[in-house]
Amino acid sequence: MGKRAKQTSIDEYDDLLESVGEWSTEDGNEESASGLEELRMRARELKKRLLAHKHHVDRHNLQKICETGLNLTKAIIACKGQIDLYTMEDELDTIEAELNVCEQEFHKDIARYDALLELLQEHRLPKAKEQDLQYKIMDAKIDIFSVPYSPSDLRTQYFGEETNDEKENKIKENAQIIKEFQKKIYEFENKITLLTDNLSQKDKEIKQRDADIAKLNTSINELKTAKKPHAKSSANSNYFEFDGLIWADRNIGAVSEHAFGDYFAWGEVEKYSINSYKYHDSPPKLPPSHDVATVQLRDGWRMPTIDEFDNLLKNCSWRREDRYGVFGLVFTNKEGKTLFLPAAGSCAGSYLPFNNGLLGYYWSSSGCDAEYALYLSFGSGYASTRIIYRCYGCSVRAVRCSN
Repeated sequence: MGKRAKQTSIDEYDDLLESVGEWSTEDGNEESASGLEELRMRARELKKRLLAHKHHVDRHNLQKICETGLNLTKAIIACKGQIDLYTMEDELDTIEAELNVCEQEFHKDIARYDALLELLQEHRLPKAKEQDLQYKIMDAKIDIFSVPYSPSDLRTQYFGEETNDEKENKIKENAQIIKEFQKKIYEFENKITLLTDNLSQKDKEIKQRDADIAKLNTSINELKTAKKPHAKSSANSNYFEFDGLIWADRNIGAVSEHAFGDYFAWGEVEKYSINSYKYHDSPPKLPPSHDVATVQLRDGWRMPTIDEFDNLLKNCSWRREDRYGVFGLVFTNKEGKTLFLPAAGSCAGSYLPFNNGLLGYYWSSSGCDAEYALYLSFGSGYASTRIIYRCYGCSVRAVRCSN
């Protein structure tokens, strides 16, 4: 097959024929006249084939071939002047070759329709779809050139199967997805390795922290033993006794007489914490199980009553004093012995604590009602017993009978 020349329209062919002038066999060019006649015969035969396909469906580039071929054959048949026979022959050869290929492709479609029939026998389609597909295949085999649908279209429509190009594209897409997924797996494995290393380090830190906590708990237990108030015997001149009561020389939780110690809500035996008060709506008389001095110190220790605080205020001399840099209230008995209560402040809600170093709040075991209890209060210009909400955190100074 010769190389196809530039496609030429019929108007261009007419212009070409007019420009070369009139040609006649009388000029002695009998060989050229014979060649032109032979070319016209080929053109007429090709024209018949092209006209047969002119109104058929445009598959395999058929309509473009028909349009170009009919323009060419019309120009050749109508030619009356001198033309370039070799160029026309090449154009005609090209059109015939393209038409042959197109017709071959249509006939290959017949084999594909036969393959569709075999596929139809292997698959179970609904009856209506099966009959519809059979009719379409038979129509195609009867007049392949007039069928508007291709075998690949029918295959996809009825069996959901993809064409080779679609399969190839999907394979490429899947390969790209797998590649991206493998990349993410690699990144994820690196992250897991890093997290494993971090967890190993954290595990070491946790073990070290547990060891430190164990040491701290040991130290706390030792301090708790040391924090117990000292109730000196009568042979020791340092204890404070008044009206048959021995008063502890420090607050519960304190390591010395001038240390603040811990804070407790009324009726609670654990240290004060925010919004954790549980001893609501209880009787005003505090039972031993809710007396923090009794629970923590045992050995007859308890919280003083409000009357015992009032007795101190009325029958002992008292003054405000700074001891070891800590402001507090000092009571002095008849023997000249002193009792120092540091101004440890109090706790309320998220204030932990407040007014420490300025005011003193010391619980008694005497309640008022479901909301309030009595306590000793003092500041820079006063000392008295008052009422306060049970849920407040205050200091506790334990007492016990001297006998």
